[in-house]
Amino acid sequence: MTVDVVIGDFTGPSDDQWAPLVPLVACRRPMALERTIPRPAPVERLLGARAGDLVTVTAPAGYGKTITLGLWDDADARPFAWTCIDQLDDDPVHLLAHVAVAIAQVTDVDPGTMGYLRGPGRSPLQHLVPAVVDVLERCGPVVLVIDDVHLLRTPAAVDCLAAIVARAPASCTVVLSGRTTPPVPIGRHRLAGRLTELGPDELRLSADEAAAVFAAVGALPDPSTILEIVERCEGWPGGVHLAALAVRGRSASVDRTLPSGRHRVVADYLVEEVLQGLDQATTTFLEESSVLDRMSAEHLDEMRGTNDSAAHLAAIEASGNLFLIPLDEERRWYRYHHLFGELLRSRLRARGEERHRELASRASVLLEREGDLDGALAQAVAAGDGRRAAALAARDALPLAWDGRASLLQRRLAHLDADAANTFADAAMARAWLGVASADPTLIRASLVAATRADDGSALADGTPSVTVATALVRSVIGVDGILDVLACCDVVRDAGSIATNPWWGVATGIKGSALVQMGEPAEARRLLTAALPTLGSVPGLEAACLAYLALLDLDGGRLPDAARRADDALRIVDQHDLRDVVPAMVIFAIDALVSARRNLRSRSVES
Repeated sequence: MTVDVVIGDFTGPSDDQWAPLVPLVACRRPMALERTIPRPAPVERLLGARAGDLVTVTAPAGYGKTITLGLWDDADARPFAWTCIDQLDDDPVHLLAHVAVAIAQVTDVDPGTMGYLRGPGRSPLQHLVPAVVDVLERCGPVVLVIDDVHLLRTPAAVDCLAAIVARAPASCTVVLSGRTTPPVPIGRHRLAGRLTELGPDELRLSADEAAAVFAAVGALPDPSTILEIVERCEGWPGGVHLAALAVRGRSASVDRTLPSGRHRVVADYLVEEVLQGLDQATTTFLEESSVLDRMSAEHLDEMRGTNDSAAHLAAIEASGNLFLIPLDEERRWYRYHHLFGELLRSRLRARGEERHRELASRASVLLEREGDLDGALAQAVAAGDGRRAAALAARDALPLAWDGRASLLQRRLAHLDADAANTFADAAMARAWLGVASADPTLIRASLVAATRADDGSALADGTPSVTVATALVRSVIGVDGILDVLACCDVVRDAGSIATNPWWGVATGIKGSALVQMGEPAEARRLLTAALPTLGSVPGLEAACLAYLALLDLDGGRLPDAARRADDALRIVDQHDLRDVVPAMVIFAIDALVSARRNLRSRSVES
């Protein structure tokens, strides 16, 4: 059984290093800001949504979608489970795990179900969606908010979202919020009168609400100026907020040349107005800190090489800048409003690509140390460091491939440049392991050729001593040239060094031992399998297979109790790491069946 633990600010199982990383702040309702103004009209509409209804909130950036949903959460007695989508959720397995973690924040969820959702080799639509729906059915009345659904683009992720909407129980109100119309069928809900839709028209600020925004930030222009701003911004809350910051402290009316009607133009103009009113040190901090999607003062100091980030964050928040958003009650973690962050990053790159790449490179190192390998990979790509990006994408390629995590490996490789496999041996070998996981001989062959061409004599990112050794390890797994070639390839890997210098010595030893069982050499097979077992903790599927082969040897040697114990241990590992749907598990089940049959036969013999 897996047990949820908190590691830093992420939740994951304590015994499965391949589980999706789901930030806890992405499963919590947005923190209510002190200056958040009431929105009675849209909140009243939302309060009318009944159990079993579908709610869609669709508007461009800056319309206050999430804040309005947070105000609804405040006013509704039902629990709200918040799923704030990020780029990792474009993978269907990660998306469904994220939804389950969000539900677990408001109700007890069976740890066994959480473990099942994290397990490899299952169809998201056939296996995982029903498990999530079952969790929803068991938790009673709940509002499931799926925010930023526009970030879901892959057909597989969109199909899973549509399935959740279609199969959600009558006790659940599903909310889809994003910048574009949710890509799921909603006609059935509309026809049944069970659809509540909010768009830009419902989210636009009234003149009174705009006046409250200006008052909240300490800007007090005359009413006619406020009305003109509202009209020119077409009630866009983000533009009104920025305009309030731009005119704060001014007595003159708003600039008559202010553009109108084009939201992006308005945003660019107003953000420029805000930034131009700041001192250079604050502007530089804003631009440089925007490199991180989620930031703390400690992380910013390390990335920027300074010790003043906490003071900057406190000053910016105290100034009434509503575009720096705290993510926790302790005010340790922050993010920028997405539109504001995008502008800041573009200004940083325009000011000097060298500084942007330097900061992204430091951020990559920081995130890798924190265990966020995907974030580290994205920053390495932003830094233009193809070698590091390839190394990060390939770091866990073998364990991911062996234990059925091909989707995660594929997602990481998708970050790399199209020519990365021809340039970096790490990328080529990772693609080869993806080919192993997906049973694609063409991809394996092409990747091994590319790895040989890109070989510069260095060890690989996962610790493999050379490309030659890595190639031999792949060949030992696929066995394309027969069992004698498997043995020869295993010896190449084993001869490259002991476990102290060669992380895959144990893997090659276990594979060779398994092959010798099939060749009828029990003594040498037992010696190798026994030697391999203590080294296989990072590859539990192979560890379980080695135990199963030892059980078979015990069975052939007449040691039934030893065979039963090893078979039980193998099944325990399969269950612990949820490997029942991974191909090597078939060997384990087959040997366990033999042991069980022999045990039953012996039992009947004793009874007679």
